[in-house]
Amino acid sequence: MNITLKESSEVLSAHANVAAGSALEKNNSAPYDIVVSDSFPDAKVLWKSLQMHGLLSPFQDYEWVKSWLDSFSGANRPEPILVHLYKGKRLVGLLPLCKTRSFGSTIISWMADSVSDTCVPLLLHNELEKLSQEAIQTILDRVAMELSNVDLYLLRYQPISFDGIENPFAKVNQQIVSGESHQVGIEQPWLPFYQTLRSSKTRSRLRQKWRKLSKRGHLSFRSVRDPADQKDALDQILSWKSDQLNQRGSRNPFFTGGGHPSRLTQTLQSYLNHDAQTDSGSLRIFGLFLNGELIAGYATFVEPKRFSVFVNAYAPDSHSDCSPGLLLLVRLLELSSRSGRDVLDLMRGAEDYKKDWCSDCTLLVNNLYPITWRGRLYGKAHR
Repeated sequence: MNITLKESSEVLSAHANVAAGSALEKNNSAPYDIVVSDSFPDAKVLWKSLQMHGLLSPFQDYEWVKSWLDSFSGANRPEPILVHLYKGKRLVGLLPLCKTRSFGSTIISWMADSVSDTCVPLLLHNELEKLSQEAIQTILDRVAMELSNVDLYLLRYQPISFDGIENPFAKVNQQIVSGESHQVGIEQPWLPFYQTLRSSKTRSRLRQKWRKLSKRGHLSFRSVRDPADQKDALDQILSWKSDQLNQRGSRNPFFTGGGHPSRLTQTLQSYLNHDAQTDSGSLRIFGLFLNGELIAGYATFVEPKRFSVFVNAYAPDSHSDCSPGLLLLVRLLELSSRSGRDVLDLMRGAEDYKKDWCSDCTLLVNNLYPITWRGRLYGKAHR
């Protein structure tokens, strides 16, 4: 295995230099040449090429990570550690990592892990299943050695499998369960599939709720298209969700104790704004509207084969007797089926409705991989 550290735009041609016979040490336990860069902007072209052809979680979208990184300023800004994996001159993977300091230790983690439900590497489809745990540890060891002063890898919210493929990154060293994500496997056509999801009695009750709500005005389900309306709808969903969490006494990841937008909210707003300006992103707002007014909404990542619901909320008290959130879920399931999606991902969380509706559950783990004695101490203290 070759490893080269590059800065700035050198990374765009670094793979050719490495493949041409670098004098750095070879290690055949991992079949890659490795280029490490600390320049996030210069990784954009290669990153987006992998997005088009590789395995991807919506949280490893370049623009999502950029929105997160832009929310920092000054000394608190994490240092990007972008590990490019090559086979010859062909880019086959990228590990979007970053370096931070915590309690006297230098830690490498996935970029944007604090605002993401799941974290995975960017790899071409056939590369993940080829990687062994030993090869990954070799890569991590060599990167830490070349960077120096690295105490610990803390890789959070890693799914034990991704797109049906076992995730070897979730097996690295010490493993701590950090949650679970929930998915509905979608089938076509819609009506027979819906009949397998809910009993005839439940389907009848939901139809009655729809009719009851329709008598109160014009009821519609639609995607919010106008950029200004998207921003207003997202702000409303986050406000509802925040109020619900505060009333339950639950942790509120969307606003600080002083009522200011959290880093997660800043990332969401920035990402949605980028999507609206470029019409190239994946975040969409689906809503249930009564007389043109939003009464329930889902902020959803739209991908070719799946919808991934990140935040959902509904108006408190107003029309709660008709279960607008549940009616919206059924409409989104129907849209998933009729548009040919394979999965509706309700993502991380242990809410009862997810367990009730979802056919699949994926375990998420945090992996601690200490490099130094400081890293081992940190790991013991944060199990």
